[in-house]
Amino acid sequence: MISISIQNKQRAIILAVATLLTFALGCQSLHLGHRAHPDNAESLHRILESGELRVGMSGTQPPLNMKNGKGELIGLDVDLARALAEAMDLTLVLVEMPFADLLSSLEASRIDLIISSLTITPARNAR
Repeated sequence: MISISIQNKQRAIILAVATLLTFALGCQSLHLGHRAHPDNAESLHRILESGELRVGMSGTQPPLNMKNGKGELIGLDVDLARALAEAMDLTLVLVEMPFADLLSSLEASRIDLIISSLTITPARNAR
């Protein structure tokens, strides 16, 4: 019988979820007829040059993102952000803010990515 450590199992789950999310979002973009935005390459270059991945989340959506007894952000979203930053060889910077401020913070480049149960809506697509 093969023994799998808990840490390896968690990593496998996180990578599977990340892969599924990436696929689902990619399909949604294709469905909506969107193409890669030219600023995406600039944004990626800026992120890689900074050495940091600033991920915004509300911290109020258990079990996805919430605070533990020490006031630290934990949850599946945090694990996913950590795995992504690690895969990109970047330092993870978690930025907690009210849910309503996430999109405007992304648009103003105060954060690089939102991981906080943000669904696609026609109004958000228009932004």
